[in-house]
Order: sequence, then structure tokens, then C-alpha cells
Amino acid sequence: MSFVEKVVTRELSLGREHLVGKIAIFYGNQHSTFVDLEALYSSYALSRIKQVHGSKIIQAELSNQQILEADGHWTTDSTKALAIVTADCLPVFFWSTTSDLMGATHAGWRGVEQEIVPKMIELFITKCSVQSFRASIGPHILFSDFEVGPGVKDALLKIAEKYSQGKSTDVLIRPHKDSQKYYINLTEIVLRQFEFFNINRNQ
Repeated sequence: MSFVEKVVTRELSLGREHLVGKIAIFYGNQHSTFVDLEALYSSYALSRIKQVHGSKIIQAELSNQQILEADGHWTTDSTKALAIVTADCLPVFFWSTTSDLMGATHAGWRGVEQEIVPKMIELFITKCSVQSFRASIGPHILFSDFEVGPGVKDALLKIAEKYSQGKSTDVLIRPHKDSQKYYINLTEIVLRQFEFFNINRNQ
């Protein structure tokens, strides 16, 4: 998603940092570790979760003493930093421009199918206005590379239909040279989930 506010980007040895208003979003590279992140952002308490490719979202404060199973976490504590680990999956970060509310989700195809992003959006809009809502989708596997079988394709198109508001879902898939595989646009499905809640692509 693009941003309404000005973005200041820094290229670091461990990855790329985007400063958007009062929020810093850091996308680490393959060399970055949690130890590195704690050193880089030493003034913040790093909150972690044990990701299980589901749709459970917890308040970050619940993970203070132990790392709990979840694929999303949120907080209103500005001294915390929320960490998500991804390879091909979508890291999605959320925040409010008018409060310290922020959240992060790990959205693989299972998470998208189980509606983890809409669940975080629904949580946010009970705590902030749609106008103050912002989100960022980090690096992830692209349409041209995301191959799925018939079962996953059908599950994702079913959830896409729910949020497409009359838009065609045909554009979300492409044929594969293997007749039992398809390419699917996971990014577009998530963007349609945002739009379902009247959050446009510039937020």
C-alpha cells in the first residue's frame, strides 16, 4: 500500500527502514536476527509471537513473559516494537495516526483464507477512526511466483469473492504450465479485504 504521509527511507546493513510520521517500519534482510533488532531499536521492548499460519491475534502485553502462539499482535504501548517473521508470506503492519495503537500480522495463504487481516482491521476500527487508519504490506511472494494446487486456489477464490464487492475474481488467477497448478494474486486479495472496510489503497 502507498502512504498519505511523507516516507523517509533508510538503507541499513540489516534491511530497510521506513519512517512514516511517528512510526518506524523495518523490513529485515536474511542476515538480520532478533538480537540485531534489539540492538538496533534498543529503546523499545521487542514483542514476539510463535507464528503457526493461523488467524489468532493477541494483545502484545500477553507475550511479556513467554512467546505465545498467534499470527498477529497489537498494542497501544509506544515503548513496544512488534516483530513478525516472514519468507514468502505477507507481513502487514497497522497503526493509527491519532493514537499509539499499532498491530502486525503474518499473512500466509492460510492466514488470508482464515481472514487474519480483516480480523485485525475489525479490531482497529473499534479503537480508531477509518480516517486515521494506516497500513503497510511488506515484501512477499509475487503473483508471478505463487503457485498453488486446485484446493488452495478454490479456498482463496472463495474468500476473495466475499470481499470483492462485485469485482471479478478471474483476474486473481493465471494458468500454470502444469494443469494441476495455478498462480494466484495473494496481494490483491488482501487489498480487497482492506477496501471492503472502506480503507483505500493510499492508506
